[in-house]
Amino acid sequence: MQIRSNSELFSNAWKELDGQWGITIGFFLVAAILSAVAGQILLTFVIGGALSVGQSIFYLNVSRRNNPQIEDLFKGFNSFVTSFLAFWLMGIIIFGGMLLLIVPGIYWAFCYAMTYWIIADNPDIKAFDALSKSKEIMNGHKWKLFRFGLRAFFWIILGCIPLGLGLLIVMPWISVATAKFYEDISQE
Repeated sequence: MQIRSNSELFSNAWKELDGQWGITIGFFLVAAILSAVAGQILLTFVIGGALSVGQSIFYLNVSRRNNPQIEDLFKGFNSFVTSFLAFWLMGIIIFGGMLLLIVPGIYWAFCYAMTYWIIADNPDIKAFDALSKSKEIMNGHKWKLFRFGLRAFFWIILGCIPLGLGLLIVMPWISVATAKFYEDISQE
């Protein structure tokens, strides 16, 4: 299977959102509010991984037109131990890399960027295996993800211009495009 360009990923994500904008924007708002509340009371360190897996499940369901539901956000708790361990392992590895002159931390962040997507797709996987698989599928795709991130950053800046209201469109779009990115490289 040929890997699609980032432009194609964003274009395909836009098409997949057709007819699913309402549920996707609603999900984005619920997830953002829940993440903000969890961040205020330091719950992020406990449930951040599970929420990230739940968001990955939702956006994969949007990408695959597989009946996305707001409740998908909480399906990450079905893999709570794995997501909890993955959250902490990634945090320790990336933080350790940042202490080693920043560049290793950035490199490792790219290596493990697909970890939550892998857990979402394989709920029975172990944390170490999810990190290893992420590193494996990101091999040869880190530069592509960097360019993808630059494109996403550009859209986020544009989404902020109309008093941040554009983020209601931009953030779900980027998330579905990221699901497309994961699907592309995981099937290679």
